Amino acid sequence: MDNMTMAWHQTESPLLSTACGLYQMALCAVGDAALAGPAAAGAFADAFNRIPDTFDIGLFRMQCYSLLYRHCKKVRGHACCHKLLSGTLACLDFDERFILLLFCLQKYSVRQIAKITRLPGFVIEKRLNSAVGKVTHKFA
Repeated sequence: MDNMTMAWHQTESPLLSTACGLYQMALCAVGDAALAGPAAAGAFADAFNRIPDTFDIGLFRMQCYSLLYRHCKKVRGHACCHKLLSGTLACLDFDERFILLLFCLQKYSVRQIAKITRLPGFVIEKRLNSAVGKVTHKFA
């Protein structure tokens, strides 16, 4: 295997897992596959087109989720979003839901979520605490 092929295989798997993670996040955030697919694909394509010569998968993922946040926020008011979101996540507004998903599913820290959403850290903490409170109250 030549060096170029090896380099591609080393980046192919993280890129594929990032694309799958974006779709899952979008699906959980908006609740509709028809809206989640284009939002995830758009975020991935935008981030991929911005890849610098020195590729860092961690920064790429953060940029993808930042773009996904903006893409999903555009479609969050769509009527079918509210119909399809059910269960525990339905009690959360969009920002709380997205922040909770980043924290729990993607294991991002409050500081990283602040960078992704471009919101101050104290706002992230407040919305995360609010989301956890609503979810735990729903189970109580």
